[in-house]
Amino acid sequence: MARAGGPAYESLVADYLIHPEDPEVSALAVQVLTGHRKVGAKYRKQILELLGSPEWDLSDDAFMAAVSGAGEILHDGFDAELLRALLKLAEEGRGEYNDDLMQRLGVEATARALGASHAESMRPPEGVTRSEWSQGVLRAARDRLHEAARQP
Repeated sequence: MARAGGPAYESLVADYLIHPEDPEVSALAVQVLTGHRKVGAKYRKQILELLGSPEWDLSDDAFMAAVSGAGEILHDGFDAELLRALLKLAEEGRGEYNDDLMQRLGVEATARALGASHAESMRPPEGVTRSEWSQGVLRAARDRLHEAARQP
């Protein structure tokens, strides 16, 4: 359905965005709608819910898909609330054992949100440390939010 299914299947896939019975199915729905179909902005409410780490998502499958999906949504258009959620994750993590991974995912999704290609969002440019690159991405995201707040 992700690649061959027509637009008629969108609502069927969307029904599985919040799927506590199987978080992997929820993650797949996020990937299809944000990555393959590029209609994720229509489902921002569900993406934000998944970014809130629902307790039924024990392995963080849906959460990690939502992080990546938010980056895809933002790559195609601005949404201050989604960008703030990614920026918070990238700066603070989630207070868990795997915070380094979560912060890295947040930075990479934020880079994608700011216009980086898939390849560019996964690693720093040659000659730049990951720390320097990450700080630059976060600074650019904060600047983008400040700029948006100043606009009427």
